[in-house]
Amino acid sequence: MCGAVGPSTAFNASDMTSPSSPGTETATPVPTRKSPEILGQSLPRMLDPTSTMSVRMLWPFARYLGDYERELAIFCEDGGDVGSFADPDARVSRDTARRMAIASLEKTGDMCLGLHAGECVELSDFGVPDQLTRNCSTLREAILLNARYVRLQEDGLRCSLSEEGETATIAFHNEDPNRIWLVNEYQVASTLKRLRLYTHGAAVPLEVHLRHTQVTDAGEYARAFKCAVRMGAPCNAVVMSRELLDFRALRANPNLVPAFEQRAALALERLGRAGSLVDKVRQLVRAELERGLNITEAAERLHLSETTLRRRLAEEGTTYRSILDSVRRDLSFAHLAAGIEPGEVVFLLGYSNYNAFARAFRRWTGTSPADYVARGPSQPG
Repeated sequence: MCGAVGPSTAFNASDMTSPSSPGTETATPVPTRKSPEILGQSLPRMLDPTSTMSVRMLWPFARYLGDYERELAIFCEDGGDVGSFADPDARVSRDTARRMAIASLEKTGDMCLGLHAGECVELSDFGVPDQLTRNCSTLREAILLNARYVRLQEDGLRCSLSEEGETATIAFHNEDPNRIWLVNEYQVASTLKRLRLYTHGAAVPLEVHLRHTQVTDAGEYARAFKCAVRMGAPCNAVVMSRELLDFRALRANPNLVPAFEQRAALALERLGRAGSLVDKVRQLVRAELERGLNITEAAERLHLSETTLRRRLAEEGTTYRSILDSVRRDLSFAHLAAGIEPGEVVFLLGYSNYNAFARAFRRWTGTSPADYVARGPSQPG
């Protein structure tokens, strides 16, 4: 269970209505989050923008919003495409996912976006882990197995189950504490939705914990949680009756658990292999390409000295300059194929002028960007 760290505010969401409703008051005075007028200035900086998450975690947001064109454009700008967005095994950098979420907030003004998306979660969104857990004999076994493979959802995420007295707590420990509030609400709301799906509605929370300190919308908390809410908690968590852990799912087949767990273990192993320093540098370079990021800044973002970064990249057979060149090369083909003018590509790739880009492009292809576009893109070598 999360230990008590710092001040927190507790109130009963079931006794609350929206602050905008006339003639009503909260049981305990709590700050309410306002509209996102200066999101860009007010959001905390991520500790590791190169960490990734499963693209599956974005699907409920697209399902809830319906109009997801602006967000998909950001996804594609950062090196993805519509096909990879639909790929259940694809991953996306948390920096990209964050920018997509900010775009959704600015577009809709829905400060409860994370909560609403969490309510749109379906079992198929979580892939093999959900196939694994839905065949477990009890809810306790399902939660413990899900915790084992929770990193498939997102880097730096841990899940724990603690039992004390008559209560049980599912807690989410985020390696990076600088998370925007919608992530907290999404984690809790999606967990409640999955619990209710597993128990066919029998799972009722006694209390939920949220890391952020401001209530987003008291009325929505009351509708969605129907229980006490602790703001400013050390981790996001759902507290429920301990006896629910013995709930037995209908039509579960425990004989299938080993097969699905083998699949989950293989996916986790592949993810571990993919998390090399080269991959992290590539993701960081891509995220900061237009602004420009030198090796000194990259080392600081990765919490390494410049000397250590150079040495470790050399051990993996490459250099920072080679990674930057490779990222620019791959994105240049993608941008030109998408119909973006060569002059605009110059700035998207972080070049100081067109001549610098043209020299690099001729080195990659043996031709100029204009000739490449004129003859139509062929498969790059």
